Amino acid sequence: MIRSGHLARGARIHQDALAEQFKTSITPVREALRQLEAEGLLDSAPHRGVRVSETSPEAQDGIYVARRLLESFATQLATQRFSRRNILQARELIESMRAAGLAGDSAAVRQYNRDFHFLIYERSGIPSLVETIDGLWLSFPWDTNEVLDPDACKAVDEHAAILDAIEEGNSAEAGAALGRHLRRSYHDLVQKLSGSPLEDDPFDEVESMP
Repeated sequence: MIRSGHLARGARIHQDALAEQFKTSITPVREALRQLEAEGLLDSAPHRGVRVSETSPEAQDGIYVARRLLESFATQLATQRFSRRNILQARELIESMRAAGLAGDSAAVRQYNRDFHFLIYERSGIPSLVETIDGLWLSFPWDTNEVLDPDACKAVDEHAAILDAIEEGNSAEAGAALGRHLRRSYHDLVQKLSGSPLEDDPFDEVESMP
């Protein structure tokens, strides 16, 4: 619900309402809320209750750097394990995402976007790496980011470039194309959150290390 934007940033969380909605007792709801707070998706404070976390460029810096490192690496590993059937599946997801974007179906765009990325990452051969990436995705403000590219055209073109490199068997270029995709997405997000372009990309420090 948070990832889809159904629960907006800053929205108050009502435990009783959630328990009723999911037809469960209050105990598992409280445990779920504690877990989401530990993951940074919820905030709690006296007299304010539990709310969906707000976000900022500073709050996303580390997530962005970690995503570029891990997702680019997973993409390079997956390149050598991609079958012809996987290529066709990925092409279909790209076209489905394009159609959903043109139709204004943001929920479908989010799902096709995730399906495309994780089709790649799951072929890295390291399940625990995929789980770590999944946790980072949960912490990323997709509800904010989807507003930046409403018809999904930029993301679709970038996905096609990633897949072209994978199909050619070029691991280095596939990882680099994935990195460029994440960089553009993050810069757009910072522009949206702060109202001004990002001057210093935190990932540049990683790339400049000897």
